[in-house]
Formats: sequence, C-alpha cells, structure tokens
Amino acid sequence: WGLLSWKARLRPLVWLPGLAYYCWLDGLVFGALDYTSGVYKVQAVAFLGCQTLLVFLLILLADGFLAESCGRFLRIAFVTGVYLFLGALYIDFILYKLMAIHLPRGLSILCQDGVSHLGINWVHTGIPSRVLHVWLAWAAGIAVAILMFAFATETRRLGWGFTMRATRVVAIGGYFMLVCQILSTGDDEQWVWSFGELKAALPFYFGGRVPVPGRKYQVPALRAPESGHGTLDRVIAGEKSLASQPDIFLFVLESARGDFITREITPNLAAFSTECLPFPDALASGNASHISWYSLLTANYGLRFGMAKRSARRFGSAPIALLKRAGYRIDVFCSSTLDYHEIDKIAFGDRLELCDSMFDAQKQGIGDAPARDLAVNKAMLEALESPPGRRLFLIFYHSTHHDYDWPASDPAPFTPYASAWNYADFNISRQQLRLIMNRYRNALHFQDRLIGEVLSALKQKGQYAQALIAVTGDHGEEFLEHGKLLHASNLFRPQTHIPFLLRLPAGMASPGELRHRLPLASHVDLLPTLLDCLGIEVTNAFDGQSLFRKTTDEVVITAENADGDPVRFCIQSERYKAFFQYESATRPTARQRTLYLNQVTDSQDRPVAIEFYSAKGRDLMNTNFGAAFSALYPGASLEGSE
Repeated sequence: WGLLSWKARLRPLVWLPGLAYYCWLDGLVFGALDYTSGVYKVQAVAFLGCQTLLVFLLILLADGFLAESCGRFLRIAFVTGVYLFLGALYIDFILYKLMAIHLPRGLSILCQDGVSHLGINWVHTGIPSRVLHVWLAWAAGIAVAILMFAFATETRRLGWGFTMRATRVVAIGGYFMLVCQILSTGDDEQWVWSFGELKAALPFYFGGRVPVPGRKYQVPALRAPESGHGTLDRVIAGEKSLASQPDIFLFVLESARGDFITREITPNLAAFSTECLPFPDALASGNASHISWYSLLTANYGLRFGMAKRSARRFGSAPIALLKRAGYRIDVFCSSTLDYHEIDKIAFGDRLELCDSMFDAQKQGIGDAPARDLAVNKAMLEALESPPGRRLFLIFYHSTHHDYDWPASDPAPFTPYASAWNYADFNISRQQLRLIMNRYRNALHFQDRLIGEVLSALKQKGQYAQALIAVTGDHGEEFLEHGKLLHASNLFRPQTHIPFLLRLPAGMASPGELRHRLPLASHVDLLPTLLDCLGIEVTNAFDGQSLFRKTTDEVVITAENADGDPVRFCIQSERYKAFFQYESATRPTARQRTLYLNQVTDSQDRPVAIEFYSAKGRDLMNTNFGAAFSALYPGASLEGSE
C-alpha cells in the first residue's frame, strides 16, 4: 500500500533526446516493411506509438524511484545504461535488416563454440577489420558523451519535472498496454502477415503474440542424420570394381550467384561451362555458408545441420568415407577455416580422420581474403606435383564474400566500383548499388582467374582430360531484389541460385540415361553424383541422389539458419516453390512438431494464389511437394489444417 501511495518525481526533459531517437528508430522499422493496406499502416503507427509511450513511461518511473531512493552515482549509471541500450537498438535494426536476426542472436553467433572461435566467426561476418575499428572508435566516443550527459543531468539538476502518484502511472501504463493488446489481436490472414512482420522486426514489444502466418501442419520428428558408417556396408560396387579412378576437383566459390557466371565476369568458367553437363537452375542447400558446406560435404539436407552439430560423436561424411574406402586421398584447401560451426569435424570426423591434409590459410594467419585465396592456389598447384589418380581436392575460396575483395595488383575490369560502402545505409541509390555490384563482379573475376590457373596447370601436365571437375557456389548474394543485401536473410532465388558446373573425364559415360534436360540439382546431389560416376552406389546413407538416377524432377530443399537450427525451409519443384516455417524460432529442430506453409511462388519467386482446400490446390501441392514432404516427415501429408 505504501508503494501505491508513493509519489514519483518524473523528469521527462532528461529523456527527450532518447524519445526523439526512439521515434526515429520506429520510423526506420515502419519504413522497412510492406503493408497490405492503408488501414494496417495506420494500425502499425498506433501500435508503435503505444509501444514508445510504454517504454518511456517505465523509464520515467524507474528514474523517479532512483532519484529519490538511491544515490547520485547510481542514477548516473542508470541514465548511461539506458542511453547505451537505446544506442544498441540501432545495431539491432541493422542486423535484422541484413540477416533477419536480432542483436542477442548475433552476439551468440559471434561467440559460439567458445572464445577461441571469436576471430573465426568475425571473419565469416565479412565485415572488414578497418570497419570494426571505425565502429569501435565511434562507440567509445558516444559512450563517453552519454556518460558526460548523464553526469550533467544529475550534478546540475537539469530538467523540469513534476510529481505523480504511482497508482496514476500504473493506470496510464495499463491503458496503453490494453491498447497494444487490442492493436495486436486479429485473425485476418493479411493482418497476420502485416503485424507478424512488424513484431518480428522489433527486438521486444508489449502485447499479444501474433500467430505464425500460413497453413498449419502437425508433423512427426525430423529424422536425424545417419550416425556412424554402418550404412556404408550397403555399397554395391566396392574398391576393387571402381569404374574409373580419376582425380576429383571440387571448387567452392563463396557467395557466387549462378546468373553472374558470364563471359564478361568469369571468362574461364564461362568457357569451362561449355564442356559441362547442363544444370542451369541449381540451388544451394542454404543461404549461409555453414549450412551449405554441411549439405555439400555430407549430402544431407541443411535442416539436419543442428542435429549433426549436437551429436555426441562425429564420424564424418558418409560420401567422403566411401571415397576413402575406395582408396582416395582427401586434400582440403580452405581460405576461411572450416571449423566455423565445426564443419570440419562434422565432415571429416572428430579427429579429422577422413582428411589426409588440410591447408587452412586463415589458421596460418595469412592476411586478407585475396591473400588467403592466392595462398590456397599456390598450395593447390604444389599438390599437383604428386602422382595423379585417386585424389579428391576440396578447394574453398573466400574473396567474393562481402566486402568483395581482390588483390591491389590485379586489374579491376568493372569500373567505377565502390571503394567502400556503409552496411547501415539502406537508402542505396541505383547508382551506388551498381558500384557495389561492380565490386562484387571484380572479386568474382579474381576468383575466376584462380580457377583458370588450376585448369591451365592441369592441361599443361596432361591431367585435365581425365579429371572429374566440379565448380559450385556455397550460396547466392542479394542486391535488394527482395529488399535485402548480402545473404542469410531469405530463401528467394538471388540468395539460393548457384553455379553448378560438372565436367566428366574424357570417355566416361554417364552412369544413367542422359536425358535432354537433367533434373534440378542441389548441393546434396553433388557427391552422390560423383560417387555414381565412379561406380559406387549406396542407398539410404544420405539424402542426396545421383542426378543420373533421378527419373523425374524431384524437389530439393533449402534451409535458412535463423536461430541455431534452421527454422525456415523451401521445397522447390521444376515450376513451384513452397516456403515452410517451424512454429518456434529458438527450439531445436528435432523437438519441433508444428509447421506452417507461409506461401507458394513460382520458380522465379512470383506469388501464386492457391486455394489449398480445393481439389486443384491439393493436386498442385501433392504433385510438386508431396514426395519431399513425405521423405522429411514419414506419415505426414500436405492436407494440413485450417
């Protein structure tokens, strides 16, 4: 009762700069989203306004209590802490705009796998060290300025104030809380889409939870990846009966979009593609490197990544283990270290027993991305001096990761280009976007030159004709086609369409019937296809299939890493794409049982209107996505529920 009768001394002028700044942040969030109608825009403005008033009402109440009940220095610490927190919300907005995650998740990603991985994880953000130094300098200056402001407000008693009973403050807060609850309640599908996006963009909010939009499914547990290599005993053709024993070269380009492999940008790859099998519309298994690396090296869907990482023991990739059994030597050359998310252990075993050698340029402390890529190529060319035959070379480049780099001594054929660009600027003009894309083209041109050097060396040694060579990207890269920059934020075509170039050795016949148009390819299919070319056939050990054995356009899966485990994924057929989302963004995939179908588009990401409960809608879903859905969730159907 004493607390209810307590009169708080509120000093709002001290918080006016913070209020103005918070309203500006609200404007950024509001402007970054699309709304389905003008009514929802008005509702969103009202919702954000009530949120702002609630936040600052709580701040004023806490400030008044501290001012009367605690010492001066505690209040100075409170004012400083609140303003620093408000400053961090801008970083949160940038992170959500870029990657669709919030600051706590971003920090956990940066610190995951222990302090020893902090540098590794930072490199994979793609943010140059010089940018980090500038940010830290600004942060230090702002922190000092905020501390001085807080000290001045307390020592000089700046700011007009007034007294109000705690009961009245609580009543006002309750009123705004009720308004927030009303504004965030609705069941119309369009309303759910609008407010679902708005609330997802906020780091915190008051009010009811918006349901996940889309059609609801109850599904069984996702099947875990095979543990151990017992399934490899099903090999039909073993070491002594290999159809051929060529060297295998697998080049993985960072952030490489399939539609950027052109004569102008990548002349070597464009020429090489004329010798390759036609896979023009291949898809990555994820929109982030570690998910794609996992799928590429294990031939399993990216949805299983979290389960594989948490496994008590890692036996390594089944396809790579098969190659080892067949007598192949496995040599890895990576510009950015593969122990990011412990992919090295997942792919090669806890003791890296499936890997004969690994050249890790990042762990050797070699300069920037272009310098590491050059070192990788040098080590790769030196390895070619060993006797040919039964060698698998896995080569990972990194320069095409943003900031998109190439050596200063190399030509830059695409000019003008952006010498630097602001990650926090989302009002990029068409001219500035073209400069950024030219920078990306120059980096891709540099990596094309590196691959050209290896191919030329193989030709000079007389080893090219008999080599089995594959080139792919780990994921794509978006340049605002769907309102995003970079990658790891959505599953639309710019972030998932990759090059998929596969050249068979001279005289090697395709294992199956080579049809006029080969099926849709994905990362999970690459190693099974290579095994099939060697005469090794295995069943039920991984998700991928040989592209020569598919008789229909079966769908492929791409997975988005939103919060530890992939929580969104896309099933694509030849003509359509279905976008699914788990109910929880934080619960491990193995424990999720509720799934939502968010939307259906054509293969170019244009929305398709489907009446799910009509016979036509059911036929479209089952024909295009039923097989993959059943493979993921045995016994589940695409009938769903209202």
